[in-house]
Amino acid sequence: MKILAMAASLAAAVVLSEVATASQSAKSVSATSDVTAAQDYLRRKYDEFEPLPNGQFRIFGLAYISAWAPLTAVDPSITRAYLPGVTFFQTVIHSPSVEYMKVEALVAVRRTTRGNEFRSCLSPVYDDVSPKFLALFEGISVQGHSARVAFTRCIAQLLAQITYEGRVGEVSGDGSTYRAELWHSELHWRDVFVQFSDAGLVDSVTLFKSVR
Repeated sequence: MKILAMAASLAAAVVLSEVATASQSAKSVSATSDVTAAQDYLRRKYDEFEPLPNGQFRIFGLAYISAWAPLTAVDPSITRAYLPGVTFFQTVIHSPSVEYMKVEALVAVRRTTRGNEFRSCLSPVYDDVSPKFLALFEGISVQGHSARVAFTRCIAQLLAQITYEGRVGEVSGDGSTYRAELWHSELHWRDVFVQFSDAGLVDSVTLFKSVR
């Protein structure tokens, strides 16, 4: 009986191990798929370049060149609580401008029943943040003062990822309006405002130049 029990226990352990391995493999394939899909999207959106015979590239405008700019996954703990079905990546878009040759950027991949949806935005140091990108956060339910402070900080942290020497300063608010400071090195660069409805849903997310 003891031998049979040990055999059954061993078989169960093997099955659990195989299930865990299959789960890890599925996650790996999913992550790889998101990266490939995001790269394809970026190539289509930022395509102002052409390859040269010497293996280099001629850049006319904003250009995503995957050989020069791999995607790096953003720490999922920043957004997991609010957008669990969205994966964020950080990368670089090249520009012909001598003053700003590499533009930090974010790309979001959301899986839906209709296929992947994509949003991207460029560094707030370079340009205004895309309203379409910020609209990702609209409609999310955030109840209570502390949760709204954390949510507002989350968005500012995400944008700080693509702000040169970016960091989040003071986060404050009350009622329906919350604000987070976005700093660029020693400059108070932008203020992130989040507006909530009476029901506690995110109405809008906007950025404004800070007033010093």
